[in-house]
Amino acid sequence: MAGATPAVVQWSGLIHRMRTVLPRAKITAWCNEDTPFIWPKILRHLIGLNAEDPVKAGYDLIGSLLTEIGAQKMQNYFKANPPNSEKERQRVLAAFLEHYANPEAMEEEITLPGWTNDLLSSLSDLYDEDVNTIISRGDVKVIEPAL
Repeated sequence: MAGATPAVVQWSGLIHRMRTVLPRAKITAWCNEDTPFIWPKILRHLIGLNAEDPVKAGYDLIGSLLTEIGAQKMQNYFKANPPNSEKERQRVLAAFLEHYANPEAMEEEITLPGWTNDLLSSLSDLYDEDVNTIISRGDVKVIEPAL
């Protein structure tokens, strides 16, 4: 961080600098915390597939966040009940995550000196604003959940 305060580190600034140097570059972004829900969309985008094309590893990431029983139940559920839409698929994933999350895989505890709950809350608000700034740019493809 070279002495910078955490509040000044923003993804939108990085994207602005990238756009300045490479004005015609295609930039795609997503929030890491959304990745388990949008993994198939990310894969399709990176590989260049259509939205309807199946992705074999589409459930692998969220499956890694579930208990073994939860992952098996999720696979069985989707085999028996293929979702009609991306929104439905993501709602079902959220339900499985809520009921079968593996606590050890869900949260990484990072302790940093001086980082209080108030600072984390403030940084979280700044992050949300930063994401909205990126989305509103209009020149960045942002992959978001359908929820």
